[in-house]
Amino acid sequence: GCELDVRITRDSVLVLFHNPKLEGRTTCGGKVYEQSWNDISSCVYSGIHSNINILRLDSLFSRIKNLNDFYFSLDCKLYEDLAYDIHYRKIFLSSIKKLCDKYSMGNNVFIEGDLGFLMLAKEIGLNSKAVLIGGNIDQAAENDLFGIGFDTNISRDSIEYAHSKGIYVIMWGANTDLGNKKALSLNPDILQTDKPIPLLMLLDRMNYEASVP
Repeated sequence: GCELDVRITRDSVLVLFHNPKLEGRTTCGGKVYEQSWNDISSCVYSGIHSNINILRLDSLFSRIKNLNDFYFSLDCKLYEDLAYDIHYRKIFLSSIKKLCDKYSMGNNVFIEGDLGFLMLAKEIGLNSKAVLIGGNIDQAAENDLFGIGFDTNISRDSIEYAHSKGIYVIMWGANTDLGNKKALSLNPDILQTDKPIPLLMLLDRMNYEASVP
């Protein structure tokens, strides 16, 4: 599976981008939400590799063979000025639902967000796996959510408590060999990392014949 940072444009297109502003990371400038997809579709990342454009989530899904064999956790980056606006949240979630319905990916997509965001997702009929961020285990259990996210400072006792409530634990922040070993010792269900190769090697799941396109 893969965790993706997702933002939405002014015309409700979901794009893969972490920061609220385009400058610094791309050849363009401005806030993602204040621009249309047509405005930013030609924006190129400023990085080691050349000619890499900002990508729509729809385009990513369309390019993956056997898409339903994979899982995607969407870290929904809400536009700060509208972060708690119900209408804006519904547009964001409805765009995710439309995409999940198009590719039959509802059961393969995790939605990361606060409790209000996740309950709104249920209200509009989005059946993706809800992962609570910034809440507690009891809230996740009481609202029948799929899981809860924590960094590596969470205790093993808390993880065991979550499991006793039927709640999956998603953990992030373990980006070194020592951090990976510590995280695995706590027994999370999903471990997110920006550096997957050391983790795959540690788990003896590295495909040494794979090549980066």
